[in-house]
Amino acid sequence: LSAEAEQVSNHLLDPMLRGSIVLAPEGMGKSALAEEVLRRLEGIVTPYRIHSSPVLARIPYGALTPFMERALAEDMDSPLVVLRNIRRFFRVRAEAGHAQALLVVEDAHHLDEASSHVLVQLAMSGELRLLVLSRARSTNIQELLSLARDGMLSRLDLQPLSREMIHRLCVQELGGTVLRASSAVLARVSGGNPLYAKALLDGARRRGELLQRNGSWYLRALPGALEPTVQDLAKRLLASRSDGERAVLEAVALAGV
Repeated sequence: LSAEAEQVSNHLLDPMLRGSIVLAPEGMGKSALAEEVLRRLEGIVTPYRIHSSPVLARIPYGALTPFMERALAEDMDSPLVVLRNIRRFFRVRAEAGHAQALLVVEDAHHLDEASSHVLVQLAMSGELRLLVLSRARSTNIQELLSLARDGMLSRLDLQPLSREMIHRLCVQELGGTVLRASSAVLARVSGGNPLYAKALLDGARRRGELLQRNGSWYLRALPGALEPTVQDLAKRLLASRSDGERAVLEAVALAGV
């Protein structure tokens, strides 16, 4: 992800932009990319993390409450008052000498509409920068995506890892030579998803399906039962789909396609 991290870092420092939005399915490395970007920008920006979730999505401004120190219950009825409170939070820190604020919005697809609107207003004002991480399939980030369409945010769609990238990942995780035929199998089974590939790798090694002989790692059998981490990932992915989409996916799975 070094090339992507360099690209996003440059965009976050571009005075003509207000930040960057990174889109990809779960497990594709959005969080790892964000960590590398923050490492590169250490001392240049002050990062603030926003963690959205399905629970917070039911609460107006739920993801932004850490930045509303003086807000009262009745303030939540006024978007303008909420915006002023959040601006005050960052203005106080800027006046104290903090570097420019960078809001890292994780799981932005879970943002409530009110929070998304406030983030758009903050970005348009130029008071801070946004690094938005989201799944591509989400109706909750349309207003943020509109900033990308208008050229105010850069947009990066993370693609599945190539067979060569999965091979390098295997070498990195196993710390030694890996037969390319074996890494190719993991690339095909994982679909280029790095989180899935790592889980398959760990499971195969634990079950003895992945062995090291004469200094090289190789698969002696196809990866077997799914690890709990992979099962959890599959459950989260299915939970985010509509009833119709889940029905299609279940039919495909039952058909063994």
